[in-house]
Amino acid sequence: MADITLGHDVYFLGFPYKMSGDIGEFMGGLPLPFAKKGTLSLLTPGSPQVLYVDAINNEGFSGGPLFFYPQGKPMELRVAAVVSKFKVEFEAVLDEDGEATKMRVPYNTGFLVAYGIKHAVDLITSNTYA
Repeated sequence: MADITLGHDVYFLGFPYKMSGDIGEFMGGLPLPFAKKGTLSLLTPGSPQVLYVDAINNEGFSGGPLFFYPQGKPMELRVAAVVSKFKVEFEAVLDEDGEATKMRVPYNTGFLVAYGIKHAVDLITSNTYA
C-alpha cells in the first residue's frame, strides 16, 4: 500500500448481482467482472488496516480487489485491499404527513469498506480464517 494517499483514485472489481461480461475466449472463457472507481476517504492504522472509499459498492463486489496506480506510475497497478462490504445506515419510514414512523429501512451510505491486503495475505499464509 506504499504510495497510496487520501483522495487517491481507487478501483475495484466484482460481479454485482451475479452479472458479468462474456468476451469469449479472450479471458479463457472466464466471466469478465465489472470495474468501478472511488476515492480513498479514510485509512485507519493498526491491524487490520481498514479503508473507507467514497463509492457505491453493490452486492457482488465483496472479496474482490481494491487497487490503485501510484502517482506518476500509470503502468504500475498495486492491490491495496480486499473489498468487504458497504456501510449501511437505517432511516425512519415517513408517514403520509412526513412524520417518522417506528419502521426503519436500511440504505447504502455510499462508503465501501475494505481491509488492507496485508491482513488478507496474513490470513492466507497462516491458514486461519477469522
